[in-house]
Amino acid sequence: MKKVLSFCFLLICLLIPLNVKAASITGLSVSGTSSATVGQEFTLSFNISYSGVQKGTNDTMGVVGVMFQLDFDTDVFIVTGGTTPGFDTRIYDDSEHSYVFSEINEYDNGGKCLDKVLHCDNYVATIKFYVRNTSKTNSSISISNANVVLVKVDSDYEEKDAITISNYSKSTHVVNIANTGSVVKEEPKTIASNSKPTNIMPKVESKTDKNKTTTTVATTSKPVGPNNNLKSLQIEGYKINFARDQLEYKIYLDNKKINKLNVKAEAEDSEAFVNIIGSDDLKANKYKVLVEVTSKDGVKKVYNINVLDDKIDNNFNFKLSKKTIKIIFISLGSILTLIVLFVIMSKLKDKKLDKMLNDFDNL
Repeated sequence: MKKVLSFCFLLICLLIPLNVKAASITGLSVSGTSSATVGQEFTLSFNISYSGVQKGTNDTMGVVGVMFQLDFDTDVFIVTGGTTPGFDTRIYDDSEHSYVFSEINEYDNGGKCLDKVLHCDNYVATIKFYVRNTSKTNSSISISNANVVLVKVDSDYEEKDAITISNYSKSTHVVNIANTGSVVKEEPKTIASNSKPTNIMPKVESKTDKNKTTTTVATTSKPVGPNNNLKSLQIEGYKINFARDQLEYKIYLDNKKINKLNVKAEAEDSEAFVNIIGSDDLKANKYKVLVEVTSKDGVKKVYNINVLDDKIDNNFNFKLSKKTIKIIFISLGSILTLIVLFVIMSKLKDKKLDKMLNDFDNL
C-alpha cells in the first residue's frame, strides 16, 4: 500500500506557495443573481480557474483539495446549502470570516482527471444563501485567499510530491435586496459549522493486485450541512428495498393479529438521533410506522412505513371488519328470505285466484 496523503489545514495555510510553472490559479470570481428578496433564498457560484491543469492528459497536476475565504454580512445573509461537483464541501465560520473547504469525493465523477481520482476541471462551488430580515438595500459577498493542493495525475499520490498553489486576490459580488414588508417568522438554520476542520485532504492510496492497479479515495469529511439520513432500515420478518433518499415504504401483514413490528434503523451520522414511532402498537397508530432522524443541528427527516393488511392498500382507507362482514351477510340473507317469501306468496295468491275463477265458471 502506498504512502497516505494527508495534509492538515494549518500546514496548508502556512505553506509557502511553490513557483510551479505547470500549474497556477489564474482567477477567482463570483457569479449569479444580482437581486434577492428578504425571506427568500438565492444561489451564487464561486469559481477558481487554473492554468496548467489539463483534463485530457496524465502529464499534469490534479486537484486534491481546495480552501478559500468566503466573506459576507451575517446580519444580512445565512448560508443554507452548498454543492461542489467532484468534491465534498464544508463551510466553517469563525468570529471574522467564513471558509469553504473541499476535498475530492471518491464517488463523484465530476471533473475527474484521466486517473479517475483527481480533479482536472476548474473548481465551481454553488452556495445557497438566505436573506434575513434586513433594512439594507444591498450587500456584498466575496471570495478571496484561495489555496489549492495538487498532486501528479496517475502518480503514487505521495505527500512529498504534493504542491500548494495560491491566489490572494479578491472578487466581490453585490446583491441588491428587495424588502416586500412581509414579516419573516422563522429563519432557516445555517449549514456552517463553528468547528474548524483539522484536515481538508482525503486519504489517497493505491492498491495493487497481480493483474491491475486501482486507486481508491477514502474521504474524511462529512456531507455539507446537517446529516439526517438513515444508513440502514430493517423490519424483522419482512423484506424492503431500502434507499436513503426513499422516504415511503410498504409492507403487507401475513397475520391479521400482528400488532407490533421489530424495526431497526441506523443513522449515517453517529450524532444524529433516531426515533421510531408506532411500531409497538400498529392499530393505535393507524398502521403507520414513522422513523424520525434528527441531525445534531435539529433538522428532521421522516421515513414512512405503511403497513397494509392482506394486500389491501391503506391509501384507500377501505377495511372491512369481521363484524361488518357478518352484518352484510345477515342483511343479504334477510333480503333473500323476503324475496323467496314474496315469490311463494305470489304463487299461492295466483293459485287461490285461479280456484275462485274455476268455481265461478262451474256455477
